[in-house]
Amino acid sequence: MMIQTLRPSGQEHVTLVLEDGREIPTTLGLVTELRLFAGKQLEEAQLRLLQEKTAAAFARERALGLLSYRPHSEKELRDKLLRKGTAPAAADAAVEWLRDHAYLDDAGYAHVPIITNDDVDYHNLHPGFKRSVASAARVAMTLPMIDA
Repeated sequence: MMIQTLRPSGQEHVTLVLEDGREIPTTLGLVTELRLFAGKQLEEAQLRLLQEKTAAAFARERALGLLSYRPHSEKELRDKLLRKGTAPAAADAAVEWLRDHAYLDDAGYAHVPIITNDDVDYHNLHPGFKRSVASAARVAMTLPMIDA
């Protein structure tokens, strides 16, 4: 199967258009890593590898997006990825990559303080720290900003 064109589809994404008309979204990093270019012939095994690596890369991007909001446990993050339609193998690969690169740490996750003003913990997320709005604001303003 030959790649007809590579079409930019976002800041870090590219869509490969194959000679049979199929379009395969992937990342710029994978295009570089796999040395993909217009006119290159791909065997079925190479196409499957591209699709597997793309699924893992997109799962990793989605997981990093979720972690940008708040810390997650490995199980919670994997479950969210699966609920959003990520393939199990890609979700596992993303969680493993995040753990290996110190983005996930279940041992440290238990020590992350959560400040809440909710009267009821509807989502079973809070370990019981309840503060008034004024008190929470004072604490939040004194916390150092960490850019990892």
